[in-house]
Amino acid sequence: MKTPVKWFRRAVWLGIIGNWVLTLPLIFAPEWTLDLLGLRATHDPVWTAFAALLVFLVTFFYIPGANQPYRYRFNAWLAVLARPLEVLFFLVLYPGLYSGFVLYDGVLFLIQLPLLLLTMRRRPAEELPEKTLQVPPTDRNALWLKRTLWAGILANLVLAIPTIFWPEKVLELIGARQTLDPVWSAFAALMLVLLSIFYMPGANQPYRYRFNAVMAVLSRLVGVLFFLWLWTGFYPAFGYLDAVFFLAQVPFLVMAHLTKSRAA
Repeated sequence: MKTPVKWFRRAVWLGIIGNWVLTLPLIFAPEWTLDLLGLRATHDPVWTAFAALLVFLVTFFYIPGANQPYRYRFNAWLAVLARPLEVLFFLVLYPGLYSGFVLYDGVLFLIQLPLLLLTMRRRPAEELPEKTLQVPPTDRNALWLKRTLWAGILANLVLAIPTIFWPEKVLELIGARQTLDPVWSAFAALMLVLLSIFYMPGANQPYRYRFNAVMAVLSRLVGVLFFLWLWTGFYPAFGYLDAVFFLAQVPFLVMAHLTKSRAA
């Protein structure tokens, strides 16, 4: 009974480690890493590094689904379904540029999907999801955390969805520095959409999906450091936007979980 879930965990962790091994050097040295891998060179390293950072952050959300696929079913399913989205991106929207990524994500998807289906079919009774702890109307900190998280999600989606298809037009429209390599700008936008979808359970049920809620807030701080420290001068407005959301969200996150701890 436990064999499918055991192999599912291993398959997802294989993808997690693979993502991190690939993206960490890309964040700091994108040109050197692509050259080392024998892949097409980037014409805009900041967008390549940012796309790698977003993949790195998205991968953190795979961990609960890998370790506890019954409790974090949303994370488990999205960790698997994110793979074909990336395949379609490099196969349909930007074909012929990075075939290695198509092969990598395609193989992982074909391994993980059958194991996920078997895992969910054989869910044992003792591992049924915990009863959801709803946010009571009087818990103002949790309610404002939900509101500020949803504000950030909507801002991400409004900016990212059109950028997947028209990166140059969107950047021109908002008055930002023009991209020199649209494929990486579009891929970063796709990863931002996936990241925002992973935020949603934490925005809806911040106690039940505490991991998602905490990571949704901390990811903003990582964005600030990227644009205002690691790759300064390119897109400071993105760093300031992340800073605004981080400063708006983190007090409610801390107070909400302090309130829950006292209640427990």
